[in-house]
Amino acid sequence: MSEGVTDAPRTKPRGKRKVALFVQLLLALALLLGIWFSFQGTVLNRQSENAVPERLGALELVTWTEGPEALASINKLHGS
Repeated sequence: MSEGVTDAPRTKPRGKRKVALFVQLLLALALLLGIWFSFQGTVLNRQSENAVPERLGALELVTWTEGPEALASINKLHGS
């Protein structure tokens, strides 16, 4: 065996590893931002809209309750 030659596996140069790590972090951040904006656009903004339609087929909305009054009504209905 000649001196100076090793059987150690070759590793990527440090610069390429840093670039690969940076790209992975950038992709993970982009994925998280995409999930956040999707969640914000579909779930969080629905609270500001009227979630109950004025009409549902032939039925018309007669009363509207919200907050503690609505919770009391639900508890009364379910016997809690």
